[in-house]
This record gives sequence, C-alpha cells and structure tokens, in this order.
Amino acid sequence: MILQVLAIIAEYNPFHNGHFYQLQESLRKIKADYTIAIMSGNFLQRGEPALVDKWIRTKMALAAGIDLVLELPFVYAVRSAQDFAYGAVNILEATGVVNYLSFGSEIGDLSLLQKVSSLIQEENEQLNKQIKEELSLGLPYPQAQSQALQKIHPHFDPNIWQPNNILALEYLKSLKKLNSSIQPLTINRKSANYHDLEIMGNFASASGIREIIKAQQNTSPDKILSTLEKVIPPTSRQILGEEFKLGNGPIFAEHFSQVLLSTLRKIPTEILQKQPDVIEGLEKRIKAKAQTAVDWSDLVEQIKTKRYTRTRIQRILIHHLLNFTKEDVALFKSQAEYIRILGFSAKAHPLLKELRKKATLPILQKIKKNHNYPYHLNKMLSFDLLATDLYCLAYQNNEKRKAGQDFSYTCFPSKS
Repeated sequence: MILQVLAIIAEYNPFHNGHFYQLQESLRKIKADYTIAIMSGNFLQRGEPALVDKWIRTKMALAAGIDLVLELPFVYAVRSAQDFAYGAVNILEATGVVNYLSFGSEIGDLSLLQKVSSLIQEENEQLNKQIKEELSLGLPYPQAQSQALQKIHPHFDPNIWQPNNILALEYLKSLKKLNSSIQPLTINRKSANYHDLEIMGNFASASGIREIIKAQQNTSPDKILSTLEKVIPPTSRQILGEEFKLGNGPIFAEHFSQVLLSTLRKIPTEILQKQPDVIEGLEKRIKAKAQTAVDWSDLVEQIKTKRYTRTRIQRILIHHLLNFTKEDVALFKSQAEYIRILGFSAKAHPLLKELRKKATLPILQKIKKNHNYPYHLNKMLSFDLLATDLYCLAYQNNEKRKAGQDFSYTCFPSKS
C-alpha cells in the first residue's frame, strides 16, 4: 500500500487556530492520506512546562484532524532549535512512512529558506569566524549566527531571522544532513507572530494564549475559555475546559519554584557545571542567584544577561530538574532510540500497519513497568518518564500527582 503521509513538528501548547490553519492549508496543498504530528512531551523547547500534559494535547490534536501523534523525547524537546529540529526529523525519517514535512514560517518562501539553509551548511569557515566575532561582543548564539549571516549576506531580508524561520532553517538542514527523501513544505504564519501577546482577529500566538490564561487562572475555566473563543477551535476549548475543571491544568513554570530553588540551594556548584549550556562560570551565577531568588520568574530574571537569554536559562533549569547532563547530550547526539506513540485516530490503522512494517526504530506503544529495553533506549526513555513524574506534581488534582502515569496511559482512538 502506497500512502501519502504529511508530518508536522509541534508543541500544540495549546492547539489553536493557527495550528488548525497550518494543518488545513497543508492538506489543501498536499492532499495526504494521513497526518502525523511529532510533539514535545511535558516540557518544551523554550524551557517551560506545557500548559497541559502531553496526553491532553494529544487529544486536542486528534480532535482537530491529526491521525497519529508521536512524542518528541525530552532529550531533543528541551534543546536549542538545531537539536530540537534534528531529533524530530530523525524520528520522522525513521518512521519510513513520511512523504512531506510541513512547517510554519514568518517568511513563507521555501526557496529562500532552502538557499539560506544551504549557505549556513556550506560556508562553515567564514561563518564560524564571523559568529565568533559576534559572540565576543556578548551576543547569545542565535543572535550571533543571524548577525553573522546578515553581515556576510546583507541582501537577505532581516526578517528571515524570526523564530519560526530559524526553526524552518534547522528542519531543512536536518533533512539534508540525513539525506532524507521527505519533501519540505512551508506555510506562511497567519497574523500573530511567535512572541505576540495580542489577539489579532481569529488568531493569537500560543504565547499570547498562555499569558491570557495565566492572567485569569484564578477565575472559572468557562470564563477563561470564553475570552479565547475566537482563537481556539471548539474541540480544543471543550477539552481544555474539561481538564481545567478536573484540576489538570493550567500549569506554569512558577509551579516548580519550590522544588527548583530547594535543589539549587542544596547541590554543590560543580554539579551545575555538568548541565548543557553551562559554561564560562555560569554555574556560580546560578548558584548565587538561587540564594536570593523567591520564585522561578525572579530566578530567571536575576540570572539572565545579554549573552545568556531567558530561554537558555530556562532550559538549563529544566535540565537541572531532570539531571540531564552534557554526557547525556553526547549519548543521543546522532540517533534517536525509539518511536513512541501517544495517540491515534480511529481511521489510522492502515497507517499504523505501514509504520510497523517500515520503521527502522523500535515502536513503543504501551510502556511496561518492568521493561527490559537496551541501555541507550532505556536511558532516553527514562527522561520522558521522569519528566512526567515531576510534571504531575504541579496538578491541583491530588490523584494526578502520583508517579508512573506513563505506565497507566494507553494509546486511544479518537471519536470518529
């Protein structure tokens, strides 16, 4: 059976109208038989906990028309754009069934994105030299890279260095690195940009939606979601409303303030040196600021500098919570270890059959407590399991705070 399968790399935090537009516009252009979303777990690329857990976000994706949701392992999900993209594309390539990869971009011009992506890969010597010069000025790496490229190629539109464009460039780089046959497709983002906090017509960014929910988190779920009626699909509103009423969210970084500050104040400074992105004595700054900070936001604000951005600091803090080290980064640098299914639609059985036939990595559907996986697979999976066990401590619902939820949740077909 030859299927046309479209993939999307996402966080769906939460699933909103912009995501629905990307899905529908991609299907209009490709007319795929099935859609796969590979989605971050309970902690996200910017170093934040998800608004609701990975299974709730899976429900929203399936209700909106996605056929199969895979989990992007923690070891890739809470990383820089380069590592996030490579981990996701690596797993999609390993499915053996994906024909197209759709991603949003502010610029919406695939040919330009491909040209810039090629230049980043081909001009290593000149580019690296210029990046080092920019870094010496105290710039964070993403900004140093964009400044370097802009100086080498001043004719490029400066808007190409917007967040989703940067991710798009990394997806293209990863496809080329893996010599993948997956065809890229970019969809121009509608209205709200990545960091916009305002509602613009029927669209708002995920960041804006989360800020609105955060500002009203002490009011009723119905009131919160009525504010977002124009920008979130009815299926997402219904699912979020039900889960909020059960005490299964919303969850924000501040919920982890006590556990974070208590561990930072206890551990020796040299332990912090083992965390990814901790360089140039940053561990001393983190340790010192943990003594005076009163919560998560205060800690991040005290640590961040022009060179060490808020996002980078937040990722370091999440890595600390899970004891994710530089050694772990090296362990999983080149290859993912599994394809983990979080959920699938009622019509996805032919797709699952093809996946099981063609996948080049083990497929995990139901995790058993006494599993006997190979070392590297078990090590990668252990971070996903721990992420869930720590994340669930933030629930208002006491029953949901118990560890081991990855063993009790099974894949489920959505209502057809």
